[in-house]
Amino acid sequence: MQIRFSLLKSYFLLFILQALLLTPLPGQCPTPPGHLDIEPGMTVSTFYGCLDPDQYVVAVYDTRDPVINAPGTDTMWSATRYVGPGTGVDPFDPNAWTANNLGQVFGVTLDDAVPPSIYVSATAMPGIYPGCQTTLWGPQGPGGIYKLDGVTGQISGFASLASDPSASLGQLDHVTLPSGTEVIYVSNLDDGLISALSVPSGTVIDTFDHGIDGLGALGYPTIPDSPEQTVVTPTGRRIWGLRVNEPESRLYYAAWNTTIVTTSPPNEPDPVNDNEIWSVKVDPATGQFISGSATLEATIPSIPLDFGGPDPQLFENPVSDIAFECGTRMVVAQRGAFFNGTNWNWSGHQTRVLEFNGGTLAWSISALDKFNVGNYSVGANSAGGVDFDEDGNVAATGDAIQYPLGSCPTPGQSVYGFAIIPSTGSATTCPFMIDSYLVDDDCSNDGGQEKFFPFDVEVCRRISTSCSTTCTVENPIIECGSEITNADFTLTFDVVNNSAFEVNKLVIPGLVGGIAVSPNVIDVSPPIPVGGTLSGVQITLTGGASGDNVCIPIGLMAKDADGELFECCGTEVCIVLPDCCLTITGDGFTVDADGNITYNFNITNESGEAPVVAEHLFINVLSPANVTLATEWFALNGLADGDPPISLTNTIIGAQPGDEVCFQITIHDATLNECCGIVICHTIPGDQVPPCIPELICEPVGDVNGDGVSDVILSWPVPSNDECCMGDMVVEVNGAVITSVNPFAGTAIVDCIDGTYCLVCSDAIGNQTVQACCDVTCIPFTSPPVEFLRGDANSDGTFDIADVVKSLGHLFQGQSVPCLVALDSNDDETIDIADSIFSLQALFGNGPFPLPPHQQCGTDETSGILGCNSFPACDD
Repeated sequence: MQIRFSLLKSYFLLFILQALLLTPLPGQCPTPPGHLDIEPGMTVSTFYGCLDPDQYVVAVYDTRDPVINAPGTDTMWSATRYVGPGTGVDPFDPNAWTANNLGQVFGVTLDDAVPPSIYVSATAMPGIYPGCQTTLWGPQGPGGIYKLDGVTGQISGFASLASDPSASLGQLDHVTLPSGTEVIYVSNLDDGLISALSVPSGTVIDTFDHGIDGLGALGYPTIPDSPEQTVVTPTGRRIWGLRVNEPESRLYYAAWNTTIVTTSPPNEPDPVNDNEIWSVKVDPATGQFISGSATLEATIPSIPLDFGGPDPQLFENPVSDIAFECGTRMVVAQRGAFFNGTNWNWSGHQTRVLEFNGGTLAWSISALDKFNVGNYSVGANSAGGVDFDEDGNVAATGDAIQYPLGSCPTPGQSVYGFAIIPSTGSATTCPFMIDSYLVDDDCSNDGGQEKFFPFDVEVCRRISTSCSTTCTVENPIIECGSEITNADFTLTFDVVNNSAFEVNKLVIPGLVGGIAVSPNVIDVSPPIPVGGTLSGVQITLTGGASGDNVCIPIGLMAKDADGELFECCGTEVCIVLPDCCLTITGDGFTVDADGNITYNFNITNESGEAPVVAEHLFINVLSPANVTLATEWFALNGLADGDPPISLTNTIIGAQPGDEVCFQITIHDATLNECCGIVICHTIPGDQVPPCIPELICEPVGDVNGDGVSDVILSWPVPSNDECCMGDMVVEVNGAVITSVNPFAGTAIVDCIDGTYCLVCSDAIGNQTVQACCDVTCIPFTSPPVEFLRGDANSDGTFDIADVVKSLGHLFQGQSVPCLVALDSNDDETIDIADSIFSLQALFGNGPFPLPPHQQCGTDETSGILGCNSFPACDD
């Protein structure tokens, strides 16, 4: 009896404990009852587990619509917080986002799925905090990366990179490349490498070593890793923050070159080194690093902070996070950090969020105090995480965002977490956060000092609404059925190109929110001009269900001066998958003795979906372009939901046996206010007339006709039938007509365009028949080398003392010359004083004359790096 009572007592206490856990205490965040899908406007943050009594280390905050949902600016916002599966407050759930399940994590990034999954990277950052558990690793170890599933929230190990337990990983970033390939880039504080990992496998596909490949690309002394000396790779090659600037196809990364560790004034900056932002180009198809492309983008200035002394103190701290908006606006966040050889140490109030504007090799920095973080001290309280939201506002983590003490106190408030700062910046005088929304990571402003506990932050954003040059999708139409099966959906839309570039391709992910999308790469020929519109883009969605809300990202690809593709603009098209309100059954074709083709079909108005009563049916042909219908409208005479199907027939004009014909069929109510539609495709029965030209051969060549464009030679067998292509024969590239040709010529030379070339015949009434096709990959066009005269430095066609004067002017006065190699009189592939001496000896000392080409215009017969842009004397 006593045992039963004890069991009942235990169950009762457990019930009370669970009730307490499920009831938010004053100051705690509200929690959702189940899994919380991440939607645009929500924010993901990482933080030290000791901040939270349940040791949570990752959380999603519902920070959507702060003007409506927040209690106001400059005050703590207890936004709904989600911390993994379970009840949302059960830290013992094996998938709860706690230090026990993940270890300590710093870096955070989101993928492009709908809803997105979260990726986080292990960190050694906690160091030593009084009363807190020290560094803790999850199952993947000190080099661990974890995926938190966007649909279930469940934890899975994504990758485990070798890393010293005292160093661990830095920052990470997920990107979907124009090719559709997904890559995660991650920095490693142990060895200084940036790794590119394939998604979803987590395998390393490439690495980049800034200390060797980055510094070496600009001719700086290289810095190798020294694992025998320190567990953290040396400054100068140490990388923390990183982010891909997608329009440039460049990975930006923060080089940690110095840290100020002296805290007693005067605090002088490192006289030699500065922390820097670099970038390296990544292949837009594979995500691998382009060798030799690294470059220095920006220098992080010493931060002057006035703490009331005679002179401001200067601080240099590393950049731990980078974010971009529109490809032309960059923010970076510093974290006060240094490693003393044994432990990480931190400084919390000498760090800033800095803004840069411009583009690669042309960035300019804004005022250092534009984005103050926190009301404590002078507003320099960045904790190292930063991101943009869709409207260009800046989310930044910070220590003592509000604090009761200091030169800018907030009585009764203690907020450690992140601030959402207006796009135009914070206030520049106390209170700095007067216009910002503030979120405490553990939703408590109890006065506790949770210094150094906030880590990184990432905002879910599909688009950037404040970009001055952008692209948009217009007139989306979603219908049931596709050219493949009635179970699919067909989405048609127009793309408006408001970027500054001609667009050559569209790229679309192959899987969005569990729905397959095809095609994924759409060639655009001719290109969409700046300000132009591409109408009637059509894609197929497979696997979705009626009522699903789907947002499909679309990238617009342009070509740079080298002909390489880059993403000039990104947008998305959002639709709700429709209920399929009609059914087509018993459909098919009949062909009479005269060759007339009739389409027969039965239509049913399905129950429960609009229109309840259908009065009109419209049918039109989507493809082929030359096929039409005798009737495009039918009266349905009150076909109600659930009524028996009615039979209809229609005559097809212009189709040939073997053609695949696709129809769009819609039904409407009497006022045409309610409708739904379906796409259905069938092949015309019978044998198609064989082509009279069975083969097309395509040979890409250089510029054979001298118009400065690579060409392709087309050749085909001369038809033996005099009636072959009695109308016109044209050449199509990727479905667009580029020229007409004589079918009996057997050959043609046309401009080269990557894609599919076809010979197409048209008869007298416009029916088109594809004869033969071939695929082409063009040979890049290169201009012939410039001819010049060696020794003729001034390019006037004469070798004399004036050329020596010109060479000396170039060497010592910086005078420009059109042909650098012409100055290399001794042909040693170097321009120096020896060339002038060589020329003087040839002119006045019976020395040898310059090597060819000297007396007659020609090209350089010896290999080297010296170039020649133009040489007027040899133009004729």
